[in-house]
Amino acid sequence: MRVHSFHRVARDYMAKVTPHRHAHYQTLMHELKLRGDEHLLDVGCGPGIIALEAARRLPQGQLTGIDISANMIELAKGLAAEQGAANVEFQVGDALNLKFPDNSFDVVISSLVFPWVPDQKRHLAEIHRVLKPGGRLGLVTLSKIVYREFIGALRHAARRNPELLPIEKDFYRFLGAKVYNLKGAEEELRRAGMEVRRSFRLTTEDPVTPQDYLTRINSIVDENYLEGLSEEDKAKVRQDIFLALARRNGSLHFTESALFLLAEKKLDDARC
Repeated sequence: MRVHSFHRVARDYMAKVTPHRHAHYQTLMHELKLRGDEHLLDVGCGPGIIALEAARRLPQGQLTGIDISANMIELAKGLAAEQGAANVEFQVGDALNLKFPDNSFDVVISSLVFPWVPDQKRHLAEIHRVLKPGGRLGLVTLSKIVYREFIGALRHAARRNPELLPIEKDFYRFLGAKVYNLKGAEEELRRAGMEVRRSFRLTTEDPVTPQDYLTRINSIVDENYLEGLSEEDKAKVRQDIFLALARRNGSLHFTESALFLLAEKKLDDARC
């Protein structure tokens, strides 16, 4: 996704998406097993929900959160002020070009950033660089069944409108995301020089109405699947997608599915 998309969806993302990810946030915190004195970096912190959850577990530590969207950082700073969080700092930053010295952080979080960055290899290389030897990474990425109801509706719309949605096989790439299975995600971490300690998938399903489904998905992807279409064609595709979801009304769920990978930088590895 382009940077301007994250700017536009910031407030909707915070209001429509984050309330449904508490299981995700609590699971990540549990798996990190923070001591309380670490210096932690949250890459792609968004509106700061996970960052502030982690900060509460760092009474003698410090948390730095970065996001490429200034609007997300504004929301995170506002939330930190509301909560009186004194051990956090939020700043605009690029996940592919971290402005920190080598070996700076005890822990790095990358939560649902990996699927959207344009260069996964560089993202992991930058995380590896700023982690201290023995430092830990909590990586959360999308699995291959995430948003499956929407993918089915999008596939239906593409069959009805092949000239408007020329999608071949990978509907997730069409949305701008790269999704993995556990084996593939683990391999990416190993190539980056990390040792994978634990990995698993967590899936949740929330019953929703078709309209609520679309509101929530568009708070994530900013209707990027309609990019380049005329207003008339956008309306046509929207209707086809809505009708496909409406056929499941009463049994429609919103599937969130993420891969959790806990990894470490090798103790003898202080590469730049």
